[in-house]
Amino acid sequence: MVSRRTVEGIFACGDSASPLRAVSHAVATGTVAGAALNNALTEEEF
Repeated sequence: MVSRRTVEGIFACGDSASPLRAVSHAVATGTVAGAALNNALTEEEF
């Protein structure tokens, strides 16, 4: 699951990214969103 949304620079995780309502799922999607954000920031050119 990629956590990038249709709006550039917006990432989502947990209950806002999936209909699943479980802490373990929120933690897992938070990890994925964090990794995707880190990747986006390291690839960005300033």
